[in-house]
Order: sequence, then structure tokens, then C-alpha cells
Amino acid sequence: MVIAIIGILVALLLPAVQAAREAARRSQCVNNMKIVALAVLNHHDTFGEFPISVSQWVQEVDIDGNFVGPDGGLLSTDNGGPGYTGVGWIPRVLLYLEEQVMYDQMQPAFDGGDFATGLAGRGLGLRTIRDTIAQQLNVLRCPSAESATVSNAEQSFDDPNFWQYLSVGSPNSHNTVDCNGVLYRTSYFKPISIRKVTDGTSKTYLIGENVVSQDPHSAAYFADGDWATCGIPLNRFDYVSTLEEMRADAALANSQRGFKSLHPGGANFANCDGSVSFTSEAISTPAYRSAATRAGDELFANE
Repeated sequence: MVIAIIGILVALLLPAVQAAREAARRSQCVNNMKIVALAVLNHHDTFGEFPISVSQWVQEVDIDGNFVGPDGGLLSTDNGGPGYTGVGWIPRVLLYLEEQVMYDQMQPAFDGGDFATGLAGRGLGLRTIRDTIAQQLNVLRCPSAESATVSNAEQSFDDPNFWQYLSVGSPNSHNTVDCNGVLYRTSYFKPISIRKVTDGTSKTYLIGENVVSQDPHSAAYFADGDWATCGIPLNRFDYVSTLEEMRADAALANSQRGFKSLHPGGANFANCDGSVSFTSEAISTPAYRSAATRAGDELFANE
């Protein structure tokens, strides 16, 4: 009888304990996102623009698919550019995350040539920085997402786009120079300043969460990994058994590039004013997508 009563009490208490733990994890996640958002804003204060990402290949097309860059591409070494290094926005804010050493170690990649030949040691594929790239920053992890603890050292460098340990991404990204988000893969072509966020800094997403076990593209320092899109419903999960299964299905791989979290009911987003808010997965599609555009003039932002 005593054992039965204890069992009932434990069963009653367990949900409360789990809820308390999740509340603590969610609070830590909010704190991490605020730190990263403030780092982005400090970068803006220094340079007058948000940190850019650089594609790992020439991708200077408008929304209609027309090539708009100079011959060979804006960043081509033939045109005096640093090359298509594949360096994303996160390495550029390491200084503001108090990671001076890591920033200095990674900086050779910023002007290191085309990452398309990365396995030969160019751009973010420089062999001399592989140990640096393997480092995992706690501030980029959501404690509710255990998959974010996977070490780069456990992944194969043969396919760096599938490194997976990041739980922070950038909103409304796309592969054109006309993207209407803030942090995205081709932002180098038209660097974004805060004055271009005409929808309002408190109503426009800056960064959001991702569950890396569900998005093998996630990679903290790569321009093709540190983004996600609000064009995919929030908290969409398509469980697959292996990375090979996802690689074999391009549509499935693309569907993973939306924001998601393991917090019940939604995910945390940091806005362009540095504030952090929780967005319900029940948010309407127009409201969700409008919150990711910087200048869409929508009426739905952050409803």
C-alpha cells in the first residue's frame, strides 16, 4: 500500500519536475539568443551593417533567376575579391561573443579563396583551421536540443555542409540577392543596415532556433548552414533514419530548412532590436512569414 502511494505521488510530481526543467532550459535558450543577437547588433554598431555571409559558389541572381553580378562573380579572385569562401555571419561576430582567439584563428578563411575547392584547403576549408571549426560554443546551443551537443570531431569532413551542432539560424533565407530577410546566404551582395528594417526592429526576426538532428545542413560557421526559412511552417519535423536517406531526397532535405525547436508549442526568436520572444507554432502563415521580412510592409508581423 505504501509503495502504491509513493508510486502515485511520483507519477503526479514527474510532470511538474519535467515542466520546471523545461522552463529552465527555455530560459537558458532565451539568454543565449539574446547574447548572440546583441553580438550581431554590436557588429552593426561597429561597421554600420549586419554581418554578411559569403556563398561557397557564385550565386548572384535576382528573384527571376537572372544573373546580376559582374563576369565571374563579385567576389571572384579574378575581380580582386576574397573568393567564395563559404564564411557565414557567425564567424564575423565572434569578437562580440568574447571569442577573440577563435576569431583570430578563423580569420585566414575570410580571404582564403573559393570554398568550392575547400577539400584542397581554401576558404572555410583551410586545413589549418579545422580544429577551430570543430570547437563548439555553448552560446549557440539550446539545452532542450540534445543533438546540438554532437561534436564536429564526430562528423566527416568529406561533407562539411552536413556538420550538425548549431541551434541558431537566420530568418527567411533564400539563394537570391533579393532576399528580404536580414541574415542570409548572399547578403554580401547587398549588405543590410538597420535602417533598411522598415517593418520595425521589434517586429522583424533576426535569428531563430533549429533542431540540428532534423536539419543536417546546420553548420555554425558555413554560409550554407547558418540559416533557415520562415517559408516552411514552424516546428515542421520530417523524421528520417539516416543522413543518406535525406541526401537521396532533395525535397525532403529542403523541407528541413525551416525553424524548429524542442520547446513545447513553438520556438524562440530574437528580433532586430535584440529582444527575444516565443513564437507559437500555431501562428498563421502570413504572420509568420511577415515577421521574417525586413521591408515587406505587412500588417501581420509578430501577431
